[in-house]
Amino acid sequence: MNYQEDVLFVGQGAGFQSVECDTGIFKAFCERDFVPGHAMASSGSALFSSAFYSKGVEWIEQLIRSRSPLGFIELCPYQAVKTVIGASNYVVDNDKIKELLEENMTGEATKRVIVSVTRLNDWSAHLKRATPAYTLAATSIPFIFKPVRIGDALWVDGGVLNNVPIPRGDEIKKWKHIFVFIAPTYVPYKSEDGIWGMLNLLNAALDREFHQLKEDGFFELPNVHLIHPEDGFGSNLFAWSDQYKLLDYCHDKTLEILDSIDI
Repeated sequence: MNYQEDVLFVGQGAGFQSVECDTGIFKAFCERDFVPGHAMASSGSALFSSAFYSKGVEWIEQLIRSRSPLGFIELCPYQAVKTVIGASNYVVDNDKIKELLEENMTGEATKRVIVSVTRLNDWSAHLKRATPAYTLAATSIPFIFKPVRIGDALWVDGGVLNNVPIPRGDEIKKWKHIFVFIAPTYVPYKSEDGIWGMLNLLNAALDREFHQLKEDGFFELPNVHLIHPEDGFGSNLFAWSDQYKLLDYCHDKTLEILDSIDI
């Protein structure tokens, strides 16, 4: 793999939708033999990045095309009831994602990926080197997925506080190129009850970071390249798009960007 050590990928978290988008993006990188040497990511993009630098994009695409997102998670009715009465803090079990990471993640991912996580004890934002535990935490939406205990603390999805983990201002210029994935424009779930209402609220909050970066002019910087599909083609936090059209769109869009810049 021809890693470009002065090129960074920044991936916004959007559940399984971002895994599909990132797969299309990195297929294009690999086809041009121009792969970012480092990644900073939250939620689903943290999961993708940790898997990519461990197993490669073909392995991930095969996984996507052979398994539904619902095959990676499991609703826990008993825990849901306990959560309602304040005796638990999750409704979905993510042990299958944990197994996937523990069985396949390598030190190459730890070397190259930074994930965004939230320490649940004090609701503070952190950036951590990717390990199976921290990557699992980065995908664990609070009060929906089971939190991850690391040491004396509980950790959850960093997307709550830092969903687009860009470099600090004084570090931006050190990168020749920064490719930033932002998830498709959010389409609210029709139901406002229970978990769906919580997800609508979460997604609305996540959009705030993207719009703030736009207002600040971040995407106008000469070394920053935005990949932001406007249509999710039916995908969402827990579903692939119709006939994987989103994967194909992100692939083609990335090729278009790569062909337009000096790489």
